[in-house]
Amino acid sequence: MKYVQDIKKRIIKQFDENLHSIYIYGSVLDSQDSKNKDINILILLRKNKFEEIKKAGKFFKRWKKILKTTPLIFDLNYIKSSLDVFPIEFNDIKRKHKTIYGEDYFENLEIDNKNLRLQCEQEIKGNLVHLESTFMLNYNNHKNLLNVMLEGISSYAAIFRNLLLLLNKEIKSWEKNITNIADILDFDPSPFIELYEIKQNEKKLDKNEVLSIYQNFFKEANKLADSVDKLKV
Repeated sequence: MKYVQDIKKRIIKQFDENLHSIYIYGSVLDSQDSKNKDINILILLRKNKFEEIKKAGKFFKRWKKILKTTPLIFDLNYIKSSLDVFPIEFNDIKRKHKTIYGEDYFENLEIDNKNLRLQCEQEIKGNLVHLESTFMLNYNNHKNLLNVMLEGISSYAAIFRNLLLLLNKEIKSWEKNITNIADILDFDPSPFIELYEIKQNEKKLDKNEVLSIYQNFFKEANKLADSVDKLKV
């Protein structure tokens, strides 16, 4: 991938002996063609040393202009103490990453399924609260209401992936993931799929269309929340 080897050398030089490993993670690994994809890089340090990160600021600023991303920088203790707080995020990295330097720390990372189920529920119910409050303030502003739903739909992609992993099911495309989890957890996936397609195609909707989607989306998201609450792991 373009720039990766140069970036790797610079990171090794920057962090020296405190560097544990470097990873590429995320959707860029889905295809050999990374021309139109941001390259997400995770830097794992042995210890948290703020001065090192501060000194690296100039390099990171230049890097973001080229690759449109900012690196994740963790230390070993942070990951060990945060698996119960961010199980979705670490599970996604574990599932899809490539080690480009050092030992693969994520390969054998153990994530508690109870924590994973809990965060899925928290994300779903948090989104519901946000939808309710947004509707109260924007029921006459269909553009704002639609934007909030479209912003929220992105988080569901990670939720559905991790619910399927939780249930030992295969991860497929976004649409297949949602239809599969909907069959298992007994909710209608159509408003989720509709919002995803609207976001992908940048489709314009009128007020009545937005209100109809909102009503269906809110109803099925509530059913999803109830099912995840009752899910045994």
